[in-house]
Amino acid sequence: MADGAEQSCIILGALLLLTRKCIFDGDYDTYMRNMSNFKNKIKYHNNGMDAEYVNMADMCESYMHILMNDCDSVTEWLTDYNTIRGRMNYISITYANIIYAGYLCISEKYYNFLGISGQMLEAADIIDSAQAKIYIYMYISYANFKLGNKTKAFKIMSEAVNLAMPGMFIIPFVENYMNIECIFKEWNYDGMYSDFIDKVKLLARKYMASYKSITRKADNNDNYGLTARELDVAKLAAQRYSNKQIAEQLFIAESTVKSNLKVIFSKLGISSRSELAEYFQ
Repeated sequence: MADGAEQSCIILGALLLLTRKCIFDGDYDTYMRNMSNFKNKIKYHNNGMDAEYVNMADMCESYMHILMNDCDSVTEWLTDYNTIRGRMNYISITYANIIYAGYLCISEKYYNFLGISGQMLEAADIIDSAQAKIYIYMYISYANFKLGNKTKAFKIMSEAVNLAMPGMFIIPFVENYMNIECIFKEWNYDGMYSDFIDKVKLLARKYMASYKSITRKADNNDNYGLTARELDVAKLAAQRYSNKQIAEQLFIAESTVKSNLKVIFSKLGISSRSELAEYFQ
C-alpha cells in the first residue's frame, strides 16, 4: 500500500525490517534483493531525489552493513561525525549515531567512539529514546571490554540491560551477539538478569547459524574479491560511466570513486576500464 502511495519513508522502514529478518531466516537471495532496493524505492520529486530520503536509504543500507560486520561498505558520510551532524536533524541524528557507533567499534576505533559517546547519549536523552540508549550503552560496554576495562564494561552492559528488560527488547543484543558474546561469557551478572540474557542467548544461537549461512553464500558468490561498494563502482565503471556519474549514482564523493578504482585495479591485476569491462561481459 505504501509503495502504491509513493510513501518512501514507510517503504524504507518496512524494507529495513524485512532485510533484518532475512538474516534471521538465512535468506541470502532476498537479502541481496532488498539491499539493492533501498535506493530503488526512493521516489523522485521535482525531477530529483529528496535529500531526506537519500539519507534514510543510506542509513538503512549502512545499518545492514554494520550487522554484517562490513564497515568498508558503510556510506561515506556516515563514517564522519561532523558530516553526520551537518546532515541530520536532532531526531534522526540519534539513529545515525547508532550506525556510527557500530562503525567505530567494528573498525576498532574504540577511543574515538568513547570520546564522543557522551554526546551520543545526550542526543538520545533529548528525544527520550530508550532504544538509542540501549545501543550506545551496549557499544560503550563493548569498547571498554576490548580495551581491557572489563569491570566498567560489565557495569555499562547492566545499564543497557536495565533499559531493555521491561519490554524484553532483546534484538539489539541478538543482532550484535557475535561481538558482545565475549562480555556475556565473562560477566558474573545478577540473577535478576538471567531470564532476559537466557532469551538473548537462545535467539542468538539461531541468528548466528543463519548469519553464517548468509556469509558463506556471499563468500561463494562471484564478487571477484571486491567489497560490496567496490563491486558497485566496478560494474558502473565497466559500463564506461565517468567518475562523476558513478559518484552521483552511488551518492559518494568523486574522490572515493577514484580511490576505489585504484583498489579495484590492484585486486584484479588490471590497469584500464576496458580490461575491467571483460569481468562483467
